[in-house]
Amino acid sequence: MATTAFVTGHSYATNSFSTETTVTSPDGRDFGNLENFTMMVDGRELTAIDRNVWGVTFARDGDFYATVASGGKTWLMSGDFTDKRLDSITENAECPSISPDGRRVAYKKRKAGAGAVHWDIAVLDLSSKKETLLPLEKGLDDQVEWLDDETLLFGLPREDAVGDSDVYSIDIHTDSQPQLFIEHAWSPSVER
Repeated sequence: MATTAFVTGHSYATNSFSTETTVTSPDGRDFGNLENFTMMVDGRELTAIDRNVWGVTFARDGDFYATVASGGKTWLMSGDFTDKRLDSITENAECPSISPDGRRVAYKKRKAGAGAVHWDIAVLDLSSKKETLLPLEKGLDDQVEWLDDETLLFGLPREDAVGDSDVYSIDIHTDSQPQLFIEHAWSPSVER
């Protein structure tokens, strides 16, 4: 189980917060704060003091994937508890979610360009490393969840009702459009 808390007092950026993500196994083993793991970006160790980790998702084999941020950049990283190490897979990825079959990881990807922050959904095939982008008209700010091996769920706020939102589904194949899945709901979770 991963727990991420927003904390103050160890961020070195002004007017900012940072995260602390700790992991405990179901049998009670404490793996500690993931920021203390060795982090490698493109084969080089990331030692910057502003490292943050969040958005952890676990594979059935015990490996995991997480978001790592430093220096204004984010990466999707794969993690190993035995070696206490995280290795970058791709840049500009946040809040990963592994598919039930363990073959893909979905995440939000910041859309390039100036203007307001806008995230689309990206799906990475872990064996081929092929990324499929699923552009969204409305920006996403939620961790996606897998309904099954081909369908993602995510929440979007309603434009016409402050504080209300809906859950949408989208097929992971190119040119898919979001479909309303559950009204008046947010941040879905699927029980397996």
